[in-house]
Amino acid sequence: MLIGVLPTRQLVSVSTVVYYLSIPYLVYLVFGTVRGFVRRGGLETADALVLSGFAVLVASLLHEALLTGRSSDVSHYGTAAWGMLGFVFLNSSAVSLRIQQRETALIESRSRGEMLERMNRMNLEFLHRMAHELKTPLTVISGYAPLTGIQLAADQVDQETPENLKTIQQEARRLGDMVTRLMEYSYGHTSELRFERVDPADLLDRVRAVSAPICVKNQNTVRVEAACTESAHGSFEMLLQVFLNLVINANRDTKNGTITLSAGAKEDGFILFQVADTGSGIAPADLPRVFEQGYSCSGSTGLGLTICREAVEAHGGRIWVERTGPKGTTIAFTVKKEEEQ
Repeated sequence: MLIGVLPTRQLVSVSTVVYYLSIPYLVYLVFGTVRGFVRRGGLETADALVLSGFAVLVASLLHEALLTGRSSDVSHYGTAAWGMLGFVFLNSSAVSLRIQQRETALIESRSRGEMLERMNRMNLEFLHRMAHELKTPLTVISGYAPLTGIQLAADQVDQETPENLKTIQQEARRLGDMVTRLMEYSYGHTSELRFERVDPADLLDRVRAVSAPICVKNQNTVRVEAACTESAHGSFEMLLQVFLNLVINANRDTKNGTITLSAGAKEDGFILFQVADTGSGIAPADLPRVFEQGYSCSGSTGLGLTICREAVEAHGGRIWVERTGPKGTTIAFTVKKEEEQ
């Protein structure tokens, strides 16, 4: 615009004034940028590239301003143009790096969202199973209560009446325990997953309390064999979900048996968790694919073990089938110790 309206001499004067004013402005800009980075708590690679670009541009402008008229190379060719090229190149590299970092963060956010969605789906399946299990004591109570009422009304109390009342009392107590555990499990869920210190003993006790009612239908007993004194580092809710998925799978293939939970410290900085059952085991043909998404040996959704694998890997550990056969299956996984963080 100035080239079109100003004479050449005035254009040179204006350009010279703007040229010298740009140097203190760039110095102030660098100062403000550095102050912002310091307040933010450190420099990233992209920040270093931006600062380097400013430094190159300021140095080239100062060099040209000081040596113009003294050096033939500067007078003929100048150095500000080269400084501008370096400035543009370094800032373009910073922008490209920042875009790549944001794309990576977006992909991680999507993966985390998909995993949480799958976990919510498994939570719904767990609640459906719990609702189904709640029907069992209700059916028993609704069957024995009218029968006992008829006997009392007809004054036909016999030896079965006390047993019926005892059964009603036991099923009512069991129903109350199931509702209590279900409420504790529901209230324990939060919308955010936080990685913090996790006590293996508390985790195993919660798993046993929540999963025991589910295993009653198949006459299975859930017990805690051992829990180490060292703490793990992770999300309590995510690890609870892993255990519940493993216990549900174990209960599906076990009848009149025992499901054992255990935790022990390893020498390589990990806590080893195990879920062992006395069921029928995993078929050799299914063993290589049990952790694949959508693959199921029993006609279920095929998401349980996939969620377990992803959750364990999010904790920096791994999960595997330690043993399987006609006498039962043991699935183990590792989580980093708290002091390793």
